[in-house]
Amino acid sequence: MLKIVRIDKFILIGFMGSKMNSKTVSRRRVDSVSLIRIMDKGAGSLLCHMLGILGKKREIPKEIKKIALIKFFGFGNVIMISPFFKLLKQIFPNAKLILLTLTGNKKLASFYKTIDKVIDINLSNPVLIPSKILNAIDKLRNEDIDVIIDFEQYSRTSAIISFLSNARFGVGFSLDKNPRCLLYDKTIECNENKHMIKQFHKLVSIITTKRNEDIELEKIEYTNNDIKFVDNLINGVMRKIVVLHVGNGPNAPEKRWPTERFVELAKRLDDRKLRIAIIGSDQDKKEVEIFKSKFNSEYIDVYNRLTIPQLAYFLTKANVFVSADTGPAHLAASVDVPSVVLYGPSTPTIYGSWGKNVHHLYTNLWCSPCGTNKNSHEYICINRIYQKCMLDISVNKVEKMVLEIMK
Repeated sequence: MLKIVRIDKFILIGFMGSKMNSKTVSRRRVDSVSLIRIMDKGAGSLLCHMLGILGKKREIPKEIKKIALIKFFGFGNVIMISPFFKLLKQIFPNAKLILLTLTGNKKLASFYKTIDKVIDINLSNPVLIPSKILNAIDKLRNEDIDVIIDFEQYSRTSAIISFLSNARFGVGFSLDKNPRCLLYDKTIECNENKHMIKQFHKLVSIITTKRNEDIELEKIEYTNNDIKFVDNLINGVMRKIVVLHVGNGPNAPEKRWPTERFVELAKRLDDRKLRIAIIGSDQDKKEVEIFKSKFNSEYIDVYNRLTIPQLAYFLTKANVFVSADTGPAHLAASVDVPSVVLYGPSTPTIYGSWGKNVHHLYTNLWCSPCGTNKNSHEYICINRIYQKCMLDISVNKVEKMVLEIMK
């Protein structure tokens, strides 16, 4: 069992010595994600400097039998690294692929057949976060990893885990004034003007000269039972279907498009004889309830009713998908459904849903994007009008784009 002396105390010092922006506190509850960011900046930076003294740059192993991948935050981010599950399996067909992620992404990751094992970190109890991280490190060390690829862009914690995993070779991103780069054998600089999928590709290319220029998101497989279940839900629907994801989860409320605008959009599309469908999870309950209370026409309600493979198949039945920048938008892109995705605090240049049928709406204000890799994606609105970047996306603009796609 791995032991790191006083790591809990270091993390506690990092937490107590950090300050949260008052705007963040006033607009968002302090949850486990917020706490781990605080600890990451405080104790994480300290540990990176300390461990970096011990670091010695090594060469890529001649034989690679086990590869570990790290991607913590975001349902959509796991989908964005999915092309490289398949690529790595093609290059190293006999290698075991292990993904370290957060518990919230474990179910999604389990549906990718190219991933052999998923190790998860549960952040539900902030007090237990240090022990959960140590447990994950211990599991990685027991795997005897040859190469570890850290897809996190700014996390010091993931860099520390990579370093302590005992992998023979580690690669990751470097970022201006972030000490995480001290803990890898090889790094590439994180580019704020280049799409992350292209940067993920470059990161993977460190361990191989083979590249796949035609990058496609890996599709989640669904069973005949999944198909039958969804087909029964939409049986008898004669209109073209427009799927709306009206929520955006709790971690970045600044990225939400107002629910009232989704309602108005739905009413207009319903008037044009299009059938509206609503998707979402428990995290979207508030927005979905508001929508249902204000939209009185017939619609397909699959909110909180579908598994991930069922949702993937259901999206293939849509003529258009509309959402803010959120996980299901990336899932929709992976199944090639025409999509309209709304951006404000984040930019499609870096985080746009990856696909041939994706259409982005982005107002690109002077203050956009406010969530970047350099500020650890803390979406803090500094505009005089809160969330102006999303408010500037009118119902007219979204409706027009949907109708253009329908032609």
